[in-house]
Amino acid sequence: MDTIVDGIERFFLDVIGYVLPGLTLLVGGWLILGHPTRFGSIDIFPLAEGTGVVGLVTISYLLGYPIIAVGEIVLDWLMSRVPRIQSRRDIEEKVHSDPLFEIAVEQLKNTFESLEKVPCESASVRWWRGIAISAIHGQSQVIYRFTAIAQLNLGVATALFIVTIFSIFVGRQPLSERLGVVIPLLVLGILFLNRHQEFYRRSITLPFSMFLVQDIKKGDEKID
Repeated sequence: MDTIVDGIERFFLDVIGYVLPGLTLLVGGWLILGHPTRFGSIDIFPLAEGTGVVGLVTISYLLGYPIIAVGEIVLDWLMSRVPRIQSRRDIEEKVHSDPLFEIAVEQLKNTFESLEKVPCESASVRWWRGIAISAIHGQSQVIYRFTAIAQLNLGVATALFIVTIFSIFVGRQPLSERLGVVIPLLVLGILFLNRHQEFYRRSITLPFSMFLVQDIKKGDEKID
């Protein structure tokens, strides 16, 4: 039963993780363009009809993939160039230098004999993270949840930044009047980006902590 519930939750998180970024971009673009009711020969409204809602969700879901890809490549690259803002690589490098990571890697080598000759530095943090997840029994759902939330926040932040840029260059009102929209969008984007960084850090570090706790429990059971 737990497996079914976990599967449903993963499906829900996956869908929401792609739909919300796409929906943010669509709604933001629609508002900036002055609330058009038609796109070419296609009526945008009414969305109350079932086909309209299904179409909106489908388009949002499909848009979510390229939006998140842009966030992972372009936005993460920009963050690595801004002082005091941690990119995903910065977070991984910080984890790599953490003594807890080194201890976890040594314990993973003890658990999997085939890994004994793999130097800690020769593999990425994400590679060791995958090994740690495979060694955790029945507890990976929490890690997946943090990963999905991190991805969701990255997607929404990216969509908000795209809408912000779109508003600056395409908006119909004078730029001075658009600042009332641009500034809140920019602030919201930064807030979502901050949440992405926090949940990404948790999704990276949690597998190692959980593996070590599990390993300690096994050791206590052997002693008992």
